[in-house]
Amino acid sequence: MDAIGGGGLGMLAFLDRWAREHDIQFKLFDPSRSVVDGLVSNRLILNLEIATFHEMMDILADADSRYGLAA
Repeated sequence: MDAIGGGGLGMLAFLDRWAREHDIQFKLFDPSRSVVDGLVSNRLILNLEIATFHEMMDILADADSRYGLAA
């Protein structure tokens, strides 16, 4: 499914706000065009960050190195 409804947009806004309040980075990775359109039309895109492919790979590599021993 490529679309996201109002409830999904609201949840993204809530998660973004919660993450900011807890000093946690919250980024979307590869959202569909319809999701981006929904974020833009509701002005939520101004708050949410979209990670590039390389940025996401760096984030995953860092997470793997920090939490690899927990597995």
